[in-house]
Amino acid sequence: MFIKKSLFNYLTMKIFEKIRVGILIMILVPIGSFSQMQHVINWSCPNTMVIEGGLAINTSIPISANINNLVSINGYNFDEASTIAFSIAWQGEGFKNPTASSSGGYAPPVSLGVSQDGTVIIYLRTGFVADINLQISFAALGGTMDGDWLRNWTVSVGEGWNDTPVIYANNFNGDTKVQGLLTANSAAITDAYIGNMTVAKVKGVLPVEDPVNDGAVTLVPGDGGINIISGNDNHSYIDFRGLAHLSSVQGRILHSDNLGFRIFTNGLTKTLSNNTVVPNPPAMVINNNGVVGIGNTTDLASTSTTPYKLFVEGGIRTRKLKVDAAATGWPDYVFEPTYGLRSLASLEAFIKANKHLPDVPSADDVNKDGVDVGDVQAALLKKVEELTLYVIEQDKKQELLTKQIQEQQQLLLQLKEKIKL
Repeated sequence: MFIKKSLFNYLTMKIFEKIRVGILIMILVPIGSFSQMQHVINWSCPNTMVIEGGLAINTSIPISANINNLVSINGYNFDEASTIAFSIAWQGEGFKNPTASSSGGYAPPVSLGVSQDGTVIIYLRTGFVADINLQISFAALGGTMDGDWLRNWTVSVGEGWNDTPVIYANNFNGDTKVQGLLTANSAAITDAYIGNMTVAKVKGVLPVEDPVNDGAVTLVPGDGGINIISGNDNHSYIDFRGLAHLSSVQGRILHSDNLGFRIFTNGLTKTLSNNTVVPNPPAMVINNNGVVGIGNTTDLASTSTTPYKLFVEGGIRTRKLKVDAAATGWPDYVFEPTYGLRSLASLEAFIKANKHLPDVPSADDVNKDGVDVGDVQAALLKKVEELTLYVIEQDKKQELLTKQIQEQQQLLLQLKEKIKL
């Protein structure tokens, strides 16, 4: 009897405990609040329907609702053979901090708008003949929601595009591995609704595809931008565009084609005071024959038969310069016994006739073709070595003359002594 009464008391205590917890939950969660995801609508687009512009998900959520909104869209895009799985969220009244994240294979650009009756419209930008199935769910977080907000949702085709885009923001912590082909050709990335993307390391091949520009990457941070474009017209270029540039042509920095590679600092063109547009010279040229020109050297560096590989306009300043020996060799052969040194008379005749030293380029030659540093240094050293030989030869003659004079003086003294006697 005692055991039955104890069991009855225990069960009664558990029942009252359950009732107390239920009452507490009812107090903490107001009636009409849906903190869990609620399924709202299923929508299918037959493959005979053409979607032009995009889809509009017409909700019953009032724009004035002071709640945190979370909409989940799942399904399958049969046209792209891709799963659809992304969520959209915004905070409080209006569209505060709108964001989206995707875990599916297809992530269309998203924006938010307001209907005439003040309810939220979710725009999905697409543009293809599609067979799409969508399952749409909704959750209200941190506030009280009217149950009517889950009713009368519709999806319409061919709606316009709103100016309040929702930025995709996916965060992958730890190591992320991609098996198969990694592509970046979804509509979201094509239209640059990707926010900030940071890549620490890419291993292998990362293909980038743009169906319009045939291989273009466009990064537009703030008011400026970077375009990396590889077209099918034998031209590749990188554009750095800012507010000061009116077009990508004026703002182009790097340009590559079948003639070579050019670097500009002020764009391809400039406008004169009379509104005449003229080409800007490149700051640097690397021609397809390996010739490099720095400064306004387009004409000098464009000759395909030039033996020189570097042209610099304005001069070169450096702390050290080393030049290999000239093709003619370093002129130490001047000191060989077999070297035929010109006579001073022959040298004088050559100078009078040509107005420059032998083996040294004339002023006309220098003005026409410039000078080869190695050859000129070798030629000047040759002249110094020849001059050294001339000095040595003259010194020997001077010593001989001095000795002869001394001998003659000695004879004169002897002759004077004999005359005295």
